[in-house]
Amino acid sequence: MVDILNVEHPNYDRDRHIITPVYLYLRKHYKFNVKTCYHEQALWNLLIYKPKLLLMSYFHGAPQNVALVELCHKLGVKIVTLTTEGNYQRENLDGYLWGWKQDKILLNDVLVLWNERSKGLVLEKYPELEDKIKVSGGTGFDRYKLLKYKSKEEFLQENGLSQYKKVIGIASWGIFYHIEDEEYFKSFRDRYLGHYTDEQIEMHRKDLNLMRKIYHDLIADNPDTLFILRFHPLVRNIDQSEFKGCTELPNVFVSNHEININYKIDDLIALSDLWLAYDSGTAIEAWLLDKPTVLLNPSGIDFIRESAYVGSTIVDSKEELERSINEFYESGKISDFENKIEERERVIEEVIQYSDGKNHQRAAKITSEYLPESRPNFWAYYRLFPYKRLLSQRIRYFLYQSWIYNQFRRSTALDYWYPKDKMEIKNYEKLYDKYISES
Repeated sequence: MVDILNVEHPNYDRDRHIITPVYLYLRKHYKFNVKTCYHEQALWNLLIYKPKLLLMSYFHGAPQNVALVELCHKLGVKIVTLTTEGNYQRENLDGYLWGWKQDKILLNDVLVLWNERSKGLVLEKYPELEDKIKVSGGTGFDRYKLLKYKSKEEFLQENGLSQYKKVIGIASWGIFYHIEDEEYFKSFRDRYLGHYTDEQIEMHRKDLNLMRKIYHDLIADNPDTLFILRFHPLVRNIDQSEFKGCTELPNVFVSNHEININYKIDDLIALSDLWLAYDSGTAIEAWLLDKPTVLLNPSGIDFIRESAYVGSTIVDSKEELERSINEFYESGKISDFENKIEERERVIEEVIQYSDGKNHQRAAKITSEYLPESRPNFWAYYRLFPYKRLLSQRIRYFLYQSWIYNQFRRSTALDYWYPKDKMEIKNYEKLYDKYISES
């Protein structure tokens, strides 16, 4: 029988890296029987296996996660969740901590955070949660110590791009995706960005237009350099990002949810010479892969943001950006970036707590401590089970699989419920399997 049921959304590389090494270690080291599935199969697996514990990479980032946690709490299943956006900020603490959990009642038996700083912020405001908050370190960052990455030369050769010797990666900023649609942004801001002032919002709107021109001109003026444009996972429309007008340039390699999906964010950082962004948590990932980072902030650095920016070189114009790039290719380093090594070391500890590649082991140990000896009460479990929801979920699943539906459908909404790669789970397990020890 299944001890632990892990439930995730498909097509999210970030979440797979956060959760896969944890449950593999639970299997190998603790010998627990762990079953993993997608949300559309969650109720079916709950019905069949009656697990002792639910494990997820996060509980609050989508209504489906919140509903599943509430159901498992009612059924008597223990609940352990990790954190996907773990660099908590005081200004938007409730957005990080609660998300879609609008009643602000933590039903989890334990919430595992990335770092002690975030734990301190939570307990300062919600001291009653002390027994439910633990720290493991950021498990998704273990990959940079565990995995082996493809070289720049291999990447260029397999994509017919061997004429390029220089490769620069650029990460898009997720907020830009929301910022142009006034009506949508209002509801988004109320939920997640209530701490943003009107002045800051207008500054970002101004910067978005400035960056589109700067990036376009930078790429066009450096035809001998390949620029990898990595879109934020939430961006569905290219024209809603800072890369508008850039994707058709000949020396561009686009990576998003539809194009070149076989390359993940860590693959692209690893093969780039240096990494650019407006503001991005991927800067820390670049540091862990020994890549210099440059942030382009046309209106300056004075806005509410995560603390990681202090470890990067920061520029405000195309001219400054090009000077940093030229310095790197001429000398092999950017002197300003080299001078910030102490800031980067402090930020890495502040954000992911540990960079030893063993955060997944700590998270697994915490999870194991909450696994009960017995399963939920049989009669209470099946009396309270939501059979109508299960039926609806199964009908939706078979509809999605049907030939008729796929011939005539116009909406792509269901695509987000099912994996684009049917071997997704197995592929991530295979990726990590040889690096996860039993000891």
